[in-house]
Amino acid sequence: MKRAKIFISTVTIFYMLCIATWLVLWLTVKDGWWPLALIHRFAWYLFAPILPLGLITILLRQWRLAGTLLFPAVLFTYLYAPYVLPTSAQAFAPTFSVLTYNVLFDNREYEQTAQVIRNSSADFVMLQEVQPEMFLALKSLLADEYPFAQLAQEHDYGTTALFSSHPFIENGSLDLENDRQAAVAIVDFRGERLLLISAHLNAYGLFHWPILERPRVIQERTRTQNRQAAVILETVAQFEGNVHIEGNLIKNA
Repeated sequence: MKRAKIFISTVTIFYMLCIATWLVLWLTVKDGWWPLALIHRFAWYLFAPILPLGLITILLRQWRLAGTLLFPAVLFTYLYAPYVLPTSAQAFAPTFSVLTYNVLFDNREYEQTAQVIRNSSADFVMLQEVQPEMFLALKSLLADEYPFAQLAQEHDYGTTALFSSHPFIENGSLDLENDRQAAVAIVDFRGERLLLISAHLNAYGLFHWPILERPRVIQERTRTQNRQAAVILETVAQFEGNVHIEGNLIKNA
C-alpha cells in the first residue's frame, strides 16, 4: 500500500506540473512554437487523467493530493463548460438534426452518398470536399428531401456545401481569406432565423511535406486556421439568432 501511495503521489505531482507548464505556455507562447500549436489542438485530452487520479487518491485516502486535482478540474470547467452546457436560450430553442459529412474530393459514388444522406433524415446536411459534379448530382437526387442547396466557390480538392429541408432566407459563400470558402445560409426554421455555416479550414497536409519542413508548415497553417476561425466568429457576432457551425474545423494530417 505504501508503494502504491508513493507511486500515485509521484504521478499526480508530475501531472500537476505538466498542467501548470501547459497553462503558462498557453498564456504566453500560445501557438508561437510548433509543438505547442499541435498540443493546443488536442488540449482537452490533457484533462483526461483528472477522474482516474481523483478516484484513486480518494480510495487511498490521500485527501490533500485529491484536493490539488481541483485546480485542473476547475480549469477544465472554466475552459470547456461554455461549449458543452446548454444556455437558457438554447434550452427553449426548437430542436433540429444535422448531418456533417466529408464526402472526399475524389468520390464518384453519387447514388450511395445520396442514400447515406437520405437515411440520416437530418433537417440540414453540411458537406465538405464537394466537387461541382457531385453537388449537381446530389441536388438532383435529393431534390424532394432537400430542395434548398448552396455550393461554395469551387476548389481543386472540393469545397463546402449545404442542403436544407427548410427554406433559405439568404445564402451564399463566406470568404475565409485562404483556401476553401464556407457555404453559408440563413434558414427559416419554424419561424426562427438560423445561421448555418459549413466550413473546411486549411489542412496541415503534413504527409505531403518533408519531415524537416513540417514544423514551419504547422506554424503557418495554424496561423491560417486561426485567421479563418476569426472570420467565422466575426460573421457569427453580427448575426441575431441561433447559429450552427459544422465541418473540418481541425486538420492534423
